[in-house]
Amino acid sequence: MSVPKWVEHLLSTTFFSACEIHTKHRNECNKYCIDCTDEAFCSHCVPNSHKGHHVIQIRRSSYEECVRVEDLQKALNINGVQTFVINSAKVIFLNKRGRCVSQTKNNGGGNLRNNLCKNTTECMTCERTLLEPFCFCSIECKFEWIKKDESGKFFLSVKNQEEMETMGEEIQGKNKELEEENNKEVSQSGIDPSPARAVSYNSRKRKGIPRRAPFF
Repeated sequence: MSVPKWVEHLLSTTFFSACEIHTKHRNECNKYCIDCTDEAFCSHCVPNSHKGHHVIQIRRSSYEECVRVEDLQKALNINGVQTFVINSAKVIFLNKRGRCVSQTKNNGGGNLRNNLCKNTTECMTCERTLLEPFCFCSIECKFEWIKKDESGKFFLSVKNQEEMETMGEEIQGKNKELEEENNKEVSQSGIDPSPARAVSYNSRKRKGIPRRAPFF
C-alpha cells in the first residue's frame, strides 16, 4: 500500500513561522494546500494563491502539531489513528509522539498506564500507550507502518473509524465510572470528614483582676 506523496510532504513541512510575503497581523504559516503540496502559508495567502483548493489548517496542542478530523478525513484514510477532543473538535496528531513520560519512568516492568487501565494498547510503530480500539498515535506512525507492510492487511482488518470512536467513548465512560466508584469507596472507608469544631477564643477563662500589693 503506497503512501500519497502529499502526506510525506505534509509531515516534513515546517509550520508556524512568519509569512515572508505578508507582514499583517496573524501571518503565521499554519495552512497547507493538499492540491498544490507547496510549503506552508498564512491565511492571507489563501484568496490569492489557493482559492477553491483543499486547504487544511494545522493546529497545536501540547506543543505538537495536529489537524481536525473533519478537515482531513475526506482526503485521507485515517482509520486506526487515535483521535482527541480539543476545543470541542476531534483532532489527530501529525507526527510521531513517542512514548509517554509515565512509560519511560516505569522501571518496575510493564506499562505503567496499562497497570492502571486495562483497556489500553500500544502504538504499532512507536509503542506509545493508546486506547484499545486504536492502533497508531499519529498519521506519521500509521504510514510508517504501511510502508513496512506492503500487503496492506491493516486496511482489511481494522474497524471503521465510527466504530472505533464509539468503542473509545464507551471505554472512557467505563473508566470514569470506575474512578467514581473507587473514590466513593475511599471516602466511605475513611475517617468521618465532618469539619472540626471551631475554637472560640472568647470561651477561655479570663484571669482574675490584678490587685496591688498592700503598703506597709
